[in-house]
Amino acid sequence: MKNLVFLFLFVFCSYNSFSQLNDIAVTHFICAVGKQTNKDYKGAIDEYTKAIQYFPNYYYAYFYRGIAKIKTNDKTGAMNDLNAAIQMNPNYLEAYINRAILFNNAGNNIAALNDLNMAISLDSKNNFAYYYRAMVKKNLMDNKNACNDMKQALLLGNAEAKGQIDKYCK
Repeated sequence: MKNLVFLFLFVFCSYNSFSQLNDIAVTHFICAVGKQTNKDYKGAIDEYTKAIQYFPNYYYAYFYRGIAKIKTNDKTGAMNDLNAAIQMNPNYLEAYINRAILFNNAGNNIAALNDLNMAISLDSKNNFAYYYRAMVKKNLMDNKNACNDMKQALLLGNAEAKGQIDKYCK
């Protein structure tokens, strides 16, 4: 079945004679997803870029191009794309979470914490946001609140939180 999906994406990518610009953008987006699924991150970035050229406000394309850039270790490019996605859609939960992870990895815990607070304000049931916020709070030596967030992440279904609670919340 997986091979059939990739064959469809290959054929779909090879034949893009749509008349509307948005259809072309969607075609490039679908091609990019197929390439990204196959770990062809540079190819995916090229396809997302083409989608953006045809539809400049395609915030999904910016987001997923940012994720592909993370995989190619282009942290600056990834940050720029996540910023663009958030600017176009200020309620884009996944963009805030992924940008927070980039901020955290760069040592900017305060910016990471702000993004995770925003993510939780958008969806108070998102276990990943609580999990990552707990990790940031741990980095900031706010262990009590880190443990509270980790417990909330576990309650919301994040299985990884259990190990962190056992390790740090005694």
